[in-house]
Amino acid sequence: MKEIQYLDILKKSFLISWKNKFLWFFGFFIFFNLVLDEFISFSDSTSFKNSTISSLSSKEANLYLALLLLIVVSFGFLKVLSVVGLIQSINNPTLYKQKKIKAILFGATKYFWRLLGIDLALDLFIFFVSLFLAFPVTALFALNARLFGILTLIAASFILIPLILLAFFLKKFAHIFMVLSDSNAKASLDFSYTILLKHKRASLLMFFIVLLNLIIFLSCIFGLFLVYFVVVIICSFLFASAGGWLALSFLGSMLVILLVVASSFFNVYTQKAWFLFFSQISMQKNEKKALRQEKVLEDNEVPNPEAA
Repeated sequence: MKEIQYLDILKKSFLISWKNKFLWFFGFFIFFNLVLDEFISFSDSTSFKNSTISSLSSKEANLYLALLLLIVVSFGFLKVLSVVGLIQSINNPTLYKQKKIKAILFGATKYFWRLLGIDLALDLFIFFVSLFLAFPVTALFALNARLFGILTLIAASFILIPLILLAFFLKKFAHIFMVLSDSNAKASLDFSYTILLKHKRASLLMFFIVLLNLIIFLSCIFGLFLVYFVVVIICSFLFASAGGWLALSFLGSMLVILLVVASSFFNVYTQKAWFLFFSQISMQKNEKKALRQEKVLEDNEVPNPEAA
């Protein structure tokens, strides 16, 4: 078995993502959908509902909820198409660079329901497992059996965390295989599960490498905004002129734009890294299969007496 070239994967992913900036468009919609999910979570909080929804009339509240639902559905749809378009584009950036973004997204619609089916099936699986595991934990805490509740919670975590990782890997691999091979959802999940079983350690190592990259990326972004806020605090003591605050506002806007662009790039970078990793481990599977077939042919060769 060939060793996975992790450093080479990261290097190639960075260079390809940097050179093909049209890919950042797809990364933007994936990033924006994550921001939208966080906004929805914040909107569901009690404090936000009390301060915003309750202050509106029933007609305005219904209009607000309908508008929010429309935005969620629209950008969720674009996010799925962006995942497909990104996989297709990073597979052949030279070809897809010549196409219009609209044409790439339109071509990605044929995979929409298959990719959505994969995501929904895995998400529902994790949801029902979480619900099943949460029931005994909740019951024990309700009965004030805290020690048993904590032990059950730890045991449930040891069950749930591997399943969440399993769902994560299956999504990543099934998306790539489905788009490249034009397979259905079941065949994509079956192939991805087979590949994952044979490369569990390599997949986990790749996950932690990508996670480390994410931590470094978030630390850099956090550091930039921390420096900005420190500058704002210092300037608030030194001057209070309108021009100074206008300059700080402009700088803050530039930081937000930088965050959006950098996040779009990082989404492309990580997707390309997973693409290259999946290509390597699936190629190893195909090479093993070819070697086995060659060995069978060699073993089945029968000497021809007439040739002698």
